[in-house]
Amino acid sequence: MSAETTLGDYAVWWRERIGELLRDLLPARWRPAPRPVRSIRLDREGRLADAAGGVAETPLVLSLPSGMLLARDITLPLAVGRDLAAAAGFEMDRLTPFTADELHWGVRPLRRDAGRGVLVARLALVPRARVDAALAELAAADLAPHALSDGVDEITLPAGLAWRRRERRRIAWLAAACLVLAGLAAWVPFLRVARQNSVTEARIATLQAQADIAQRLRSQLARRSTAAAAFAHARQSTGDALGAIAALTRALPDDTYLTSLGLHQMRLSFDGQSAAAAKLIGRIAGDPALREPSFAAPVTSTGTRDLFSIHATLAAPSVETPGAGPAP
Repeated sequence: MSAETTLGDYAVWWRERIGELLRDLLPARWRPAPRPVRSIRLDREGRLADAAGGVAETPLVLSLPSGMLLARDITLPLAVGRDLAAAAGFEMDRLTPFTADELHWGVRPLRRDAGRGVLVARLALVPRARVDAALAELAAADLAPHALSDGVDEITLPAGLAWRRRERRRIAWLAAACLVLAGLAAWVPFLRVARQNSVTEARIATLQAQADIAQRLRSQLARRSTAAAAFAHARQSTGDALGAIAALTRALPDDTYLTSLGLHQMRLSFDGQSAAAAKLIGRIAGDPALREPSFAAPVTSTGTRDLFSIHATLAAPSVETPGAGPAP
């Protein structure tokens, strides 16, 4: 018997005992309650002897008649203990007259013989051809059996394996929560001291925060003054788009409408249609916000409307610099 085998067996035994201990330590309301298990019988012809209705979440066992499920003890090397299912599946051709794909099967360890270096396991199997029709009928009713059983031996199906994994994860999370709570309880005295320190630091930080607020306010006022001045300068150099639209609305008659409008570096350009385009230059020149209007292209007549393109200069607005006081 090697030291590695001994340590492996001890690790398995230790993990099982710790799991039992943690389950016992959990409060009763946190322990997973045993779930009701429903059984549906299968007759010797492979037909369901019971109705296939029920709740899909309830664990379901397909009960097989005596003699349909075959079982035997097998001997495998002790080293395959952690991969028992894989080893049994690899040896299925040697252990049975079937291949693994032709069977529903399951294997569970019975005992370890460290002296001989072997693992004795129980292999249970049933040919798929005997039960697959019943499993398909159950699947059509949205039911997935967790296991096949004859009352003595049992074969766990994929749905049962998934359910067991969920239960193990649930117990593991609860055990981890208990350990976390125990660790927090040990840290309570340190947390109290840390809380007192944090209160003192918070009082100090409050005074500092008031000074920081005053500084931020001063900085914000300075930035806003600078931004307002930059906006006013950009407005003077580029032009006020809203002012340009307002000026054109005043200057143009109601029978005129625009199809395009552009403003760049105080230079206004617009195209449109009017009943009398020749009169537009005079009307635009009469608005104090628009200067030097001129046709950018010859006026084109469509018979009832004149198509025009006009350029004009937008008068610079008189904007005072924010924050500037009167000149001495």
